[in-house]
Amino acid sequence: VSTQSTGSGVFENGFKYFILPNSFPPNRVELCLYVRTGSLSEREEEQGLAHFLEHCVFLGTEKYARSEEVREILASWGMSFGPDANAETDFAYTAYRFHVPVELSLIH
Repeated sequence: VSTQSTGSGVFENGFKYFILPNSFPPNRVELCLYVRTGSLSEREEEQGLAHFLEHCVFLGTEKYARSEEVREILASWGMSFGPDANAETDFAYTAYRFHVPVELSLIH
């Protein structure tokens, strides 16, 4: 697996991105969002907050207010929580990963 970037850049808000080749699994794109803060950034009285916020991301959005709606949308794209949409909080970072089908006809 190659880790050489095929593209990268920085958005106006400072968000850095990198595009890497991905041949496995076929017909899928892996999106990773690494937030450079984790449990070591918490004060004593905040322990567990980073992990709690990680879970809140999957509870819904303004457009999809219920977590069931988020699950239904993912299912309509051939995705499910766990293998295709997941996150983890480490000491130094929080990471969100999505394995998205490439077939654009699946995405409404």
